[in-house]
Amino acid sequence: MRAGHTHTVDVTFDGHTHPVDTGFLVFNDRTYPNLIALFSELGIQSHPSEMSFSVSLDNGCLEWAGTTV
Repeated sequence: MRAGHTHTVDVTFDGHTHPVDTGFLVFNDRTYPNLIALFSELGIQSHPSEMSFSVSLDNGCLEWAGTTV
């Protein structure tokens, strides 16, 4: 089983196959430095945005929230 964000495909390069996410929700320079380098190489622009995430499990017994703000 492969875990990806929205659409993961296998890419074979130099005899090695790697799962690659072709869609994603958000990226940043800390966790996606290679993707940012690829975008730069291809001349693809990005735009800053705010992001938040939260989760609630077991009817609220465990909750967590985070934000970039």
